[in-house]
Amino acid sequence: MSASKMIKLFKILREESENIFKLKGLCPDSKIPIGILIQGSQAIKNELEAKLAFEKMKSLDQVNEGYPEDIKKDNTTTITNEAKST
Repeated sequence: MSASKMIKLFKILREESENIFKLKGLCPDSKIPIGILIQGSQAIKNELEAKLAFEKMKSLDQVNEGYPEDIKKDNTTTITNEAKST
């Protein structure tokens, strides 16, 4: 009976350690937010989910962050035409 409790305890400790490690990897300067450890495991999970959701949205929005190719070509043509006319 006590062996199963110890196995469960070590499993929980490993999971919590992994969550903290992941959270540190997503935070600037590898520092977790102040007070998050005191708030407990649920707060760590919530913060980790929020950071992962932000990173996912950031990667999905990466396409929209670029400079549009059509405008880039139009601007180059306009600049070239203006240079030729002067």
